[in-house]
Amino acid sequence: MKSKGIAWCTATFYKNPTEGLDSVRFAETCKTVQNAVNLGTPIYVVDESPESNGVSARLSELGATVLTPDQPGMGPCRAQAVETAMKAGCCPFWTEPEKATLITDRNVPLMHDLLDASGRGTGVVVPHRTSVSMDSYPLFQAYSEEQGNRELCLLTNFWVDWYIGPRLMNLQCAEYFIQHHRRTPDPKWAALMTFLVEVEQSSWWHVTPVVAPDYRYSAAQKAAETDNEEMLEHRRKQRDTIHLAVMAECARLDRKSLEGYAAT
Repeated sequence: MKSKGIAWCTATFYKNPTEGLDSVRFAETCKTVQNAVNLGTPIYVVDESPESNGVSARLSELGATVLTPDQPGMGPCRAQAVETAMKAGCCPFWTEPEKATLITDRNVPLMHDLLDASGRGTGVVVPHRTSVSMDSYPLFQAYSEEQGNRELCLLTNFWVDWYIGPRLMNLQCAEYFIQHHRRTPDPKWAALMTFLVEVEQSSWWHVTPVVAPDYRYSAAQKAAETDNEEMLEHRRKQRDTIHLAVMAECARLDRKSLEGYAAT
């Protein structure tokens, strides 16, 4: 199945895009949209922000295709963005909205060129952070995500940068993700992590890490999040939730494998 190229997919929710951390994050999201448009690639944004604060309008002005959520919540909005790109015939490249420096004319070809549409090849590409990239993060987040990566690599027996977030999928694996998301228990947002386990254990596709040399965490975002107790607690809970979700998916697939073996 031949694609029409890459389409960026993301989901946003900003209560107040003019104050505090929301203002910093929204500014980065605007850069993300501008970078995608400058590369000539479509970008789909499912926005849950209050209509009155102008987030959807501004992102549309910058060139994004902004969608109203079909269902509320981070997980359903992420899946809707991916499915929209897939139905447009594009390989969905999911990313958190603030990762503007991922979208460069050096990073993107390195990842897109690895995708295989024939089967038994790379179905999902996960960007990999260099040591320079990791140094651009708030110290606690860098430490937590490096530890989290080690834990998940040992748990799943394959190595990728789990916690970077973005994933590029071919059309078949995008459909795989949508089906996986529908049967994933809450929290639905963890499906972008757990579906990697199912892809890697399939007979058709592999998950491949690729260095993204230009990617850096936003300096403004780092400054706003460093020593921010609310963000520290968020990162702790996020890591615990992801670890438990991946562990549950590994257990589910192990049970499925044993059931299949017993039936033979």
